[in-house]
Amino acid sequence: MKPHRFIKLRLFAPGLFVAVALAAPGAPQARHDKRPAASAQMRPNPGQIHPGNAGRGPGQGGAPGPQLVDRLAKMNPEAREQALANLPPERRDAVMRQLNTFEAMPPGARDQARLQVERLRSLPPMRQNQVRRSLRQLQTLPDDRKAEVGTELERLRAMPQEERLERMKSDDFASRYSKPERQMVENLSEILPKQ
Repeated sequence: MKPHRFIKLRLFAPGLFVAVALAAPGAPQARHDKRPAASAQMRPNPGQIHPGNAGRGPGQGGAPGPQLVDRLAKMNPEAREQALANLPPERRDAVMRQLNTFEAMPPGARDQARLQVERLRSLPPMRQNQVRRSLRQLQTLPDDRKAEVGTELERLRAMPQEERLERMKSDDFASRYSKPERQMVENLSEILPKQ
C-alpha cells in the first residue's frame, strides 16, 4: 500500500464520517413533503436541549443533529455543561464524542463537513440512506481498497461535476473498481462539494 494514499483517505474520511454521522437517520431531516411545519409555539426553545430529543427524531437513536453540534460548539464551557446537564449519561457521552470530533477538525474541515451535511440532507431520504450505507461499506473495505477508493474520491472532489460524471463512466474507472466499489464512489460523490 502506498502511504500517501492512506493519508489522503484519512484527510477525506473524517470529514465525510462527521458529515454522515451528523446527519444520521435519527437526526432531523429536511422535509420533502408539502405539509406545513409545526407552529412556532410547538417548537422547543432553540437555546434548550431536551433529553428526549437531543439531535434525534421522536423515539429514535442516532447521532446528534448538526444544529445541536453547531450550537454546542459555539457555547462557552459553562453554558455547554448547563445545556447537557439534563441528558441521560450515555446520550450525553455520545453528544460529547461527536462534539469533540467536530472541534478537533481544522476550521476548513469543519466547513467542509457542514457542506457535506447540507448536501446529504438535501437528498431524498432513500438517497441519504444509500450514501450512509456506502460510507459504512467504505469503512469495512480492506486497507488497500479503502485507500484506493479514498484517493478516487479526493480526485473526484477536485473535479467539476461534469468531469466527475465522465470519470465515473470511463473504462479506466470500471477497470479499477469492483461493481460495489463503483456504486460506493458514485453514492459518496453526491455529497462532495460542487466545483
